Amino acid sequence: MKVISSLISSVFLKFIHKDFHEVYSRMPVLDRIILLIVHAVDKMVPWHKLPVFLGMAYLGLRRHLHQEYNLINVGQTPVGTRFNPADYPYRTADGKFNDPFNEGVGSQYSFIGRNCPPVDQKTKLLKPDPMVVATKLLARRKLIDTGKQFNMIAASWIQFMIHDWVDHLEETNQIELVAPKEVANECPLSSFRFFKTKEVPTGFFEIKTGSLNSRTPWWDSSAIYGSNSKAMDRVRTYKDGKLKLSEETGLLLQDQDGLAISGDVRNSWVGVSALQALFVKEHNAVCDALKKEYDDLEDEDLYRHARLVTSAVIAKIHTIDWTVELLKTDTLLAGMRTNWYGILGKKFKDSFGHVGSSILGGLVGMKKPQNHGVPYSITEDFTSVYRMHSLLPDQLELRDIDVVPGTNKSLPLIEEVSFGKLLGPKGEQTMSHIGFTKLMVSMGHQASGALELMNYPVWLRDLVPHDPNGYDRPDHIDLAALETVIAKIHTIDWTVELLKTDTLLAGMRTNWYGILGKKFKDSFGHVGSSILGGLVGMKKPQNHGVPYSITEDFTSVYRMHSLLPDQLELRDIDVVPGTNKSLPLIEEVSFGKLLGPKGEQTMSHIGFTKLMVSMGHQASGALELMNYPVWLRDLVPHDPNGYDRPDHIDLAALEIYRDRERNVARYNEFRRSMFMIPIKKWGDLTDDKEAIEALEDVYGGNVEELDLLVGLMAEKKIKGFAISETAFNIFVIMATRRLEADRFFTSDFNEMTYTKKGLEWVNTTESLRDVFDRHYPEMTDRWMNSESAFSVWDSPPVAKNPIPLYLRVPSS
Repeated sequence: MKVISSLISSVFLKFIHKDFHEVYSRMPVLDRIILLIVHAVDKMVPWHKLPVFLGMAYLGLRRHLHQEYNLINVGQTPVGTRFNPADYPYRTADGKFNDPFNEGVGSQYSFIGRNCPPVDQKTKLLKPDPMVVATKLLARRKLIDTGKQFNMIAASWIQFMIHDWVDHLEETNQIELVAPKEVANECPLSSFRFFKTKEVPTGFFEIKTGSLNSRTPWWDSSAIYGSNSKAMDRVRTYKDGKLKLSEETGLLLQDQDGLAISGDVRNSWVGVSALQALFVKEHNAVCDALKKEYDDLEDEDLYRHARLVTSAVIAKIHTIDWTVELLKTDTLLAGMRTNWYGILGKKFKDSFGHVGSSILGGLVGMKKPQNHGVPYSITEDFTSVYRMHSLLPDQLELRDIDVVPGTNKSLPLIEEVSFGKLLGPKGEQTMSHIGFTKLMVSMGHQASGALELMNYPVWLRDLVPHDPNGYDRPDHIDLAALETVIAKIHTIDWTVELLKTDTLLAGMRTNWYGILGKKFKDSFGHVGSSILGGLVGMKKPQNHGVPYSITEDFTSVYRMHSLLPDQLELRDIDVVPGTNKSLPLIEEVSFGKLLGPKGEQTMSHIGFTKLMVSMGHQASGALELMNYPVWLRDLVPHDPNGYDRPDHIDLAALEIYRDRERNVARYNEFRRSMFMIPIKKWGDLTDDKEAIEALEDVYGGNVEELDLLVGLMAEKKIKGFAISETAFNIFVIMATRRLEADRFFTSDFNEMTYTKKGLEWVNTTESLRDVFDRHYPEMTDRWMNSESAFSVWDSPPVAKNPIPLYLRVPSS
């Protein structure tokens, strides 16, 4: 028998890439079979060209491999007395008491986990020099945008999410990067100083040090509520459960220093501030609805229930709206809906609740959280693949919301606002001038940048970063160079726009509703496994034996600053919209006027409606090489409290350095760790001759030295994807994990915890557009022609596809 087994293995090893032989030899039989299937598809028929149901099956198998081999615990599991979850039927201020077996999992200052083993790069921190990488490969030469797929609201959304999930604790001592002579004349800063990431002993033998997360990694909307009691107290009114918000303008209030009063204001700009204001308004509306329904609820009860509801709405939008736009395929649409509803679907889950496993009933509503044996955390690898700064354009394009919209509710451009005016307190000032509606509409009409080589915003290469309190730091950073060294909306709205394919459309909806679909889940509740009923509503959380955390790898792949343009394009909302509800451009606002307190002032002048309409009508930058905003290369960062630091930074260079400093694997090793075939030559990465020449100039012929961020921007994109497939595979595991490991999306996703009215609120919200309709109905009716609020708003109507989602075959 051993001889036969050995013979079979030897045959299979000839087929499997040599870099996977070692891990294959350690796998049990079932995992070997799964690896063979995944590897065969990778080598012969790309999964995204398969029929939707087969593409989803492939992604399910790949996700299994990642759950088994790409969840790495960092740091000793937090020790605490096991508690009764019934004693904490609410989200705590600092993230504690979520995991029933471990009170400290997912709390503020818990360790950031990993998806890929760390690779020591202490001797390679400056090889090649981060400022050379930033200048020759990342810095924007001419804005590359995402067309109609992704707008400035979508670009703002992902930063809104990052402010919820992760921020690294820093050392108190600074280091300096100096521009080499070969690029010194092209760098906005000849040198810059910044604070190192704090290394903390883990107590483990294999991974000896790790990073601490100063935010709570749960999908708990800490960007609104804060990550500790002090931050929470700052935003609460302590009356009827509500949060502080200007009733007159619908914008965030400001303190005596001009800082926005919100849960997290560090390194913020008006796009994030506008979304914070929108969901504070949503929270307060939930409070009103609950108080009307249950008049015995007091302030604390109203606040706790409203936070649960608002966090779930944000998570749902991300799952079945944002993600579906990011990865525009039917397979992802189905998959993300299954995450929430399970394969039984929304109608079944709404009617009967969560039934069966997470496959049948979805992740939300499981009986208990699941961490797959590894305490939950965000991982270093997740951090790395989410480096999407190329999504940022060079300006925010403000739209005219006072005119009659044109064709497809298009609006004219009236002003381009540079990003320097949109960051931090300056951005809050800018937003107060623009106004919420105008800002949101403008972002909705503006395409984001593309995740491509040579598309990293140049303005991020001279950036003033914030300390953990949101105050400016003294040194500017080159973010591009440094990178290389709330939950339902995100799942089914933002992600769907980012990954614009039928397969991913199906996948993201399956994450929430299951393959049985929304109608089934709405009618019958969560039924069966997470495949049938979705992740949301599973009987118990699932962490796969690893305590939950956000990871370093997740942080890295979410570096998306290239989404930012060079200016915000303000639209004229006082004219009659043109074709597709288009609006004329009336002003371009530099991003320097949109950051921090200055941004708040700008936004107060613009107004919420004009700002939002303008962002809706402006495309974001693309995540491509040579598309990183130049204005981010001379940036004033914030300290942890949101105050300006004295030193400017080159954010592009800093982002290169950060990955190396945090021992995140470089591109090829990263792919190996994720069971992806490594590249052998630059032509395997991209067909762009200019990009290949630039890569050769910086790295020579050594593909093993390629920095992760550069590789993610350079990689050929799947049709409909705004991000690379390498980054997407981190997304595959972490998009699921944020839902399935959290008891408030699984075992406690019920009427007892949320209230009947609160659960109904979540279940009837399907997209960001629904939130706009609730609070600003005239905005979507008058100025939004697109189906999703994350697509450019004057997009032509999308033709309905009569073929059932799971049976569709992607077009070549």
